[in-house]
Amino acid sequence: MPAQARRRLATMLFLDIGGSTELASELGDRRWRELLTRFRRAVRARLKRHGGREQDTVGDGFFAAFAHSAEAIRATVAIAGDVTELGLAVRSGIHTGECQVIDASSAASPSTSARG
Repeated sequence: MPAQARRRLATMLFLDIGGSTELASELGDRRWRELLTRFRRAVRARLKRHGGREQDTVGDGFFAAFAHSAEAIRATVAIAGDVTELGLAVRSGIHTGECQVIDASSAASPSTSARG
């Protein structure tokens, strides 16, 4: 294990928009990008409010880490409620376990990542 790596218990959340491929096709590029921007803003606000740390974002998917499982659950329920106002539904998965936390910072781009 690298000198900068350590292990700790964490709760990981993955979520994405249900039916996003079909929805993106129906909306077209411009409207899909606008909706995706609003979705990301809503998710990030809830992650911040509930102590989640964004680990990765790809397409319409989010991967986040929480110190406590209860906060991950609260954030997920809140996100699901928030995005219904956007006409969206999310799919989510939560897992708690020991993770290797790696300080991947550099002068150019500081970050910390958790890996299960």
